[in-house]
Amino acid sequence: MMDELPPYVISGDRGGRVIERVTTALDVADSGRLVRIEGLCASACTVYLALTRVNRVCLGPGAVLAFHQTTDIKTGKTNPKANKIVLSLYPISVQNWIKARGGLTAKLLVMDFAEARKHVRVCPS
Repeated sequence: MMDELPPYVISGDRGGRVIERVTTALDVADSGRLVRIEGLCASACTVYLALTRVNRVCLGPGAVLAFHQTTDIKTGKTNPKANKIVLSLYPISVQNWIKARGGLTAKLLVMDFAEARKHVRVCPS
């Protein structure tokens, strides 16, 4: 049974290289493990929202999500096509929240727990 596997817990994750995070997120999703976001999940970390089945990701009371545009590490420039693809992978309500705030830009969009719980289920106690 999937719930017998320990959850994959995220806390204090400031992001990093998207490709590395995608690989890990897909491995976690394939394992069927529950992804528990219990603290900061920023930047590349948010791919867990995009690549994990909606019923296999949840928020702890300290969860904070933070989004921004994609940036090419080599050039320092953003890629509008990549931004569009990344945005399209998030749950629809998260996409709408981001779009209502101007989309993915250089400015960090922070979604605190009170807001995030409207878009992502809260973890069972």
